[in-house]
Amino acid sequence: MTDGQVFRLQDAGYVGGVYHGTNRGITVVGANLRDFLERLLSAATAFAANGAITVL
Repeated sequence: MTDGQVFRLQDAGYVGGVYHGTNRGITVVGANLRDFLERLLSAATAFAANGAITVL
């Protein structure tokens, strides 16, 4: 997206610049790429520590 948000496209796809699916499966997972990667690292660290994802 031009505003930098990172999305999770559940039960859908993004092919050739076109989203195929419904709005139901769209979730914002980061305000920007840096935010998403920091949240992903936190989730991976939590999982490595105790086997559970407590952040994301």
